[in-house]
Amino acid sequence: MLKTAFKTLLLGIGVCVISLNPASPGYAQKQEGDANKPKILRFALRNHPGSFNPTLIGTIADYQLATQLFDTLLEVDYYKRPLEIVPNLLEEMPTFKDDPHSNRRTWSFQLEKGIKFHPDPNCPDLGPNGRDLVAKDVFYSWKRMAFDNTDKEFSEIDPPKNWEDFKGLIVGFDEYRKRQNELAADPGVDFDFDAEVEGLVEDPDDPYRFQVILTGPQEDFLERLTYQTTAVIAREAIEFYDSRFAYNHPIGTGPFMITPGSTASSNDITFTKNPHYHQKDPITQKRLPLVDGIEWTVMAKDQTRWLEFKGAKQDIVEVPYDYVREAIGGLRSKRYRVKPNWIRNDKSRRQGAQLHVVNKLHFFHIGFNMDDEDVGVVGDEERDAQNLALRQAMAMATDLDEINDVFFKDCWSQFDGPIPPGVIGHPDPENEELPEGFVGYGAEEAKKHLTSAGFTLEVDDGNLTLYRDGKTVELTFYHAAGGSSPELVELFERQMSDIGVKIIKRGMPFANMLDAVSKKKPQLFIMGSYFAFDDPIHMLGKFYGPYESPGNNTFNYKDRAFDEAYQRLQYLEVLEVGTDEHLQTVRKMRDMIIADVPMIGSLNNTSFYLAYRWVRNYQPHGSMYSWPRYVDIDTEDPSYKP
Repeated sequence: MLKTAFKTLLLGIGVCVISLNPASPGYAQKQEGDANKPKILRFALRNHPGSFNPTLIGTIADYQLATQLFDTLLEVDYYKRPLEIVPNLLEEMPTFKDDPHSNRRTWSFQLEKGIKFHPDPNCPDLGPNGRDLVAKDVFYSWKRMAFDNTDKEFSEIDPPKNWEDFKGLIVGFDEYRKRQNELAADPGVDFDFDAEVEGLVEDPDDPYRFQVILTGPQEDFLERLTYQTTAVIAREAIEFYDSRFAYNHPIGTGPFMITPGSTASSNDITFTKNPHYHQKDPITQKRLPLVDGIEWTVMAKDQTRWLEFKGAKQDIVEVPYDYVREAIGGLRSKRYRVKPNWIRNDKSRRQGAQLHVVNKLHFFHIGFNMDDEDVGVVGDEERDAQNLALRQAMAMATDLDEINDVFFKDCWSQFDGPIPPGVIGHPDPENEELPEGFVGYGAEEAKKHLTSAGFTLEVDDGNLTLYRDGKTVELTFYHAAGGSSPELVELFERQMSDIGVKIIKRGMPFANMLDAVSKKKPQLFIMGSYFAFDDPIHMLGKFYGPYESPGNNTFNYKDRAFDEAYQRLQYLEVLEVGTDEHLQTVRKMRDMIIADVPMIGSLNNTSFYLAYRWVRNYQPHGSMYSWPRYVDIDTEDPSYKP
């Protein structure tokens, strides 16, 4: 198992589908008889990205696109399973040395020389040829995550959302953040990105060398450097384009560059190949990327994406669950195969498609805002006990089997708590005594639970209504307006009506919902969380008090015993992974979440990807977004349909 704190990604419920559409403006147009046909990867997004800027990203769409534009110091090897961390912008893996007189650990880095930022003729300091990446760029990019008051500098940019990636990690960084934001609160003072941080040390004799001094061993540090939020950006571009950098002028060192005219809000977002990209495929030694460009098309409706793929207007699709049974056989036996008649058009059927099945590290949940006075913990013993009973009863009345069958065609697996299958601490009935969860007991048991906690139930105009202190129990439920979310929320609303809880639905664009969750507005919300590596500390970290919104703890769950156990788990991750204490600590924390019900869940998904046979070297992984640089399009394949 690779120990890591890989970034949690948020997904508006429904599957995030990637597909691509025909060659766009900005690419050389294919001519009849042209032997050098442009290779354009066609791929569809469910949602628009909220931003290209690594300091602001948080959704699947954000990560998918930003990974093509920006590079991190380290990355996950595309080919190796289990996953392995390898250099990206570095000449070699960094080395460390521990201070025998303190708990500090110093890491030394050597950047690969000659890596250039994308050229930009409109940005004078980058010019038509770009410029070399140096250590100063790494530190500037990281310091941007420390800057809270971005409204002052760039009125259209929200504050960075990912500070917890660095919180408490680097010597002097938290103090730098606090000091600079205090100074920048003065209208006449700017945030100083050049101010020194004790733990960020440039080599005075070599602009490509630097050191990072950590507050402790922090075993997951290298894995954090694979987060797209730590990617390196061009300072000149930020200062020249202001807010436009995040939406239509993102400049990094990545394998692709945005095509002029494309923006984060475009329905068709086109990227073109970076001809000077520094990486080669480790197997073939071919210069990456292999395709000439990517066209990302935003398609909110599952049916649209599916029909576009069946018409060979997309190269790859994550099969929407409504169409899984049409295309894939062996679902019950789990001996998956592509059905021979999955495409009715004879010509398309002969083109053929390859099936890829991915079991993702993921949990789907309906979350409670634990800071809310009607469902959370407010410090009043009686109120808190009633709120706990309400959360438990709502879990009892939730039928995840019905949700799984209706929306995911019974392809997902159900489990208690936040730890998905394949991860240490996943419920193991054969080897442990499991806690008594609440999901699925049914409405009758839920009603008994509520009345015993002091709630009352009455029938008003033929409808069951739940009352507390004479007031109707009404809860606001925030959800994404696209995909299957509205229908799923309606099903949940019906299930809650069986216990008299009135659900007030608030659908909105996914980016708006994330913003509302980060500001603690919803009482209920629906999301899915994905993880790249199989380490339980990341799932449990979603409930760690100091990570509350706008951090990864979107539930705003705060419990002293849980937080202390999490801190102990961080220590065990360094020295004692796999020991009995490590396992028991994970189980203890899991069981606290099951008992306190900050969420209703969970479901873990299996995804099915289809790629036409002209797509070469496609190897999907649940949370790896670097794959487009390794994929090739064989335009000479007889079945190729541009």
